[in-house]
Amino acid sequence: VQNNLTVRNTAYANKFVSTSNGVPTIDSASSFTITATDGITLTATDGVTINGEPTPFIMGVLNGSSGSGTWSGGGISSIADNGLGDHTITFSSNLGTTVDDFQVLATVQDKTAGHSCVISKPAVNQIRVNVNNLSGTGVDSKVFLVIYKTT
Repeated sequence: VQNNLTVRNTAYANKFVSTSNGVPTIDSASSFTITATDGITLTATDGVTINGEPTPFIMGVLNGSSGSGTWSGGGISSIADNGLGDHTITFSSNLGTTVDDFQVLATVQDKTAGHSCVISKPAVNQIRVNVNNLSGTGVDSKVFLVIYKTT
């Protein structure tokens, strides 16, 4: 199809592919609904934005309470247990060219009060997660992590 395509009811396709230069846009005069039984995958080399804001690049839960740690998101090659409340996640690909190209948001999920979470970025494919109680002692916990690309 060249130029515009107007569909008044339902359009079906295995794939919608834009082969033109520039950013493809989905625009709706009212509401736009996507329904999927098995999930929706949006893939873009430069990232996906909604209302001009970037969507998370990777997100998941680091369960430090489970042995050496588990990760509910994808894309990791290993988790290192560095001690109580201290884990390093190594991702299978770089999160950016430099550690300034991505940011991490974190919340401790399974503690009631007085726990802090500190994130460091030792390499472009790693994040280190430290959880401590009010006394500064490391505590194995579940931590929800959201990683955004900033470039």
